[in-house]
Amino acid sequence: MPAITYSADGFPATYGPALVASKQLSVSWAEIIWAAISVGRGSLSHLTQYGVFSAFEITYRAAMIYANLREGPSGILTRSAAYDGLDPSEKGAVSYFVGITFAKLFANRLLSVPWLLHLDVYRQQLQPILAGKTKPDFVGLNAAYDWVVLEAKGRTNGYEDSVLQRVKSQTQQLTTIQGSQPVLRAGSLAYFSAGNLQFAIRDPKGDHGRNKIRDLPLSKDVKMR
Repeated sequence: MPAITYSADGFPATYGPALVASKQLSVSWAEIIWAAISVGRGSLSHLTQYGVFSAFEITYRAAMIYANLREGPSGILTRSAAYDGLDPSEKGAVSYFVGITFAKLFANRLLSVPWLLHLDVYRQQLQPILAGKTKPDFVGLNAAYDWVVLEAKGRTNGYEDSVLQRVKSQTQQLTTIQGSQPVLRAGSLAYFSAGNLQFAIRDPKGDHGRNKIRDLPLSKDVKMR
């Protein structure tokens, strides 16, 4: 079974030991592919809303993962030879997709957030009000029906702490949703170290309770339809 090393930092103790320090998470290929085809969508119906074109999209999203990741002898996920053969701009596109895929997977497994809704895709319904040019990638509801904001990044090479530092300002662009403050404003980074895929997730410390912009006019019912 595939495995990925991850590190977590800044999460409240109530989230348990899985979100403290560095650990290894075992995942299945089915779980990875599900994350790839569902990230950014709000429901099962939204995965198939465009008929055959949605089927093509599901196919190429799955193919992106199979083409660029492989399971090593010890189960660790690594870059494929096809990934290494890409030019820098192509690698950038793939690393971004890997980043949001594993953000979705980890949000589901560790944060109990089954759906991550992409703000740009659902902009008309969400009608976000932003304080600046930057914005978080995703919002989602956890099992307790509390809001989580997540900004996801991906890099071809090693860990960059500056990347996770920058997500702090992006997650703060959305401070409340329908008058409720998110319980988490997390940032994540998927990256390769010596060719092995690793993942870092951080809940920026000291950000809770800061109101910088107006409420996002979004109801939970609208989001989940």
